[in-house]
Amino acid sequence: MKHKIIIIILMLFLVTGCWDYNELNKLAIVTGMAIDKEDDQLKVSILISNSKKNESINNEEADTVIYTGKGDSLPEALKEISLTSPKKLYLGHLSVIIVSDVLAKEGLSNISDYLLREPETIKSFYMILSKDTKAHDILSILSPLEDFPSQTIYKNITTSSDSTGLSLAVPYTDFIIDMLATGKNSILPSIVANKNISDDDKDIKSSSLKISNIGVFKNDKLVGYLSNKASRGVSILKKSVNQMSLEVSCNGGKVVTNIKSLNSKLKIKKDKKNIDINVTGTAYLKNASCNLDLNDTNNINKLERKIEDSLKMMILNSISETKKLKSDVLGYGELMYKYNYEYFNKVKNSWDDKIYPTINSNVNVNIKLISNGSIDKTIKEVISEK
Repeated sequence: MKHKIIIIILMLFLVTGCWDYNELNKLAIVTGMAIDKEDDQLKVSILISNSKKNESINNEEADTVIYTGKGDSLPEALKEISLTSPKKLYLGHLSVIIVSDVLAKEGLSNISDYLLREPETIKSFYMILSKDTKAHDILSILSPLEDFPSQTIYKNITTSSDSTGLSLAVPYTDFIIDMLATGKNSILPSIVANKNISDDDKDIKSSSLKISNIGVFKNDKLVGYLSNKASRGVSILKKSVNQMSLEVSCNGGKVVTNIKSLNSKLKIKKDKKNIDINVTGTAYLKNASCNLDLNDTNNINKLERKIEDSLKMMILNSISETKKLKSDVLGYGELMYKYNYEYFNKVKNSWDDKIYPTINSNVNVNIKLISNGSIDKTIKEVISEK
């Protein structure tokens, strides 16, 4: 039944978008949305592009405007905002929705239901959790490199996902599909402000944003956050890392490498108690602050083993921490459902709480160091030979 629902959802993603044509000057184009819980109601803030900015000679006029409304539901709060906005709200260019983790702990099913049904929204926008900060405040913080806060958050998500592995970009489509999938739970990245924000506008203007750890869901509720290492482990297993900077020790110093082409494969064993995880990738040397002859094959092999051990620890941490949260976000249950449906159907109701924590994971990582950079020896080694 769930598979049929997911197919219907995917069809909705393909056919929804611009419901009809409206002249741009009659629309308030919403690029970002923040949702908080306040006084037992939803407080919704929307970021609108200021169309008057292009017509005005006043350079101090803001590029964006934030409208806020409250209601018992998301459509009610948006309706209240529409009463104060001089133009019709248009959600077709929505790029990011920020949800406070306070609200996420109570559940996101009602919010998700509206966003799925709303025909104007293109379902490719990103969702992100505001960690220890109001979602409204996150939406208000502007980067000096971007004109719109929503652009700042959007680029923070994609950059972090592509280059650090600390977090990963989760389009709304993926969040919903994982929430409804059999044997799998959802995750979302989180974002924090670099300082505590009060009601003073100066605090908001002097703050900046930072992508933080991955939030783990069980059904529609946030149940906890992963550590930095575990967050990177999840990103690796979900194949969302294009490259990752990794530091390992060597002869009293450090070596910094750039890991690329990471690929992971999960295979469930016939005994239903073990899963084999194989990860492969390549590494490039970026910096070395130790005495190390990079022409020596043994030294290269030692570096490769250290890189592999470090990546393996990230993966094991992700498995251990999600087991403690009793939430299978890695899709072990989904694999079991595909390859042993009869067994999974018997244990699906207790999978997250009882079965998933008992599954053994056999992790194998194979990394090939294929480039030492432009020089064969470290600067420290050359100096020591003078």
